[in-house]
Amino acid sequence: MANSMPWDLLDQKKYDAAGNEFVYSRFRNRTNPYFVLAEQFHNISRDRMFGNIALKYQLTNWLFLQGRVGQDFWSRDEDYNNFPTGQASLGPAPAGFCKRKIYSGCKKIQREINKDFLLSGNKNLETLV
Repeated sequence: MANSMPWDLLDQKKYDAAGNEFVYSRFRNRTNPYFVLAEQFHNISRDRMFGNIALKYQLTNWLFLQGRVGQDFWSRDEDYNNFPTGQASLGPAPAGFCKRKIYSGCKKIQREINKDFLLSGNKNLETLV
């Protein structure tokens, strides 16, 4: 697309009479940015929950046992259409009710759980000798 193309014209004339992308030149791989902004989408939502808990038990005045558990959990939903129906680089949309849809979606779920135990003490060994 020529860099001398007026931006306001691109915005006003993003669709042809059939509702597809208006073609300005013979090079169909140059997509009108206003057509893409109007027709393309990419939605992402993410939920996350994490936390931890620790327990410590004093066995003697110098020896203790500690346990910890932590979790990190998240889920992500994503959907997008990289090539909207009617985009010039793909050619015009078929006539009738059957329209080309290039749509992707995915859901990812991740959970990580960490656990540890510790037996520890603080004793002056000179008093034992």
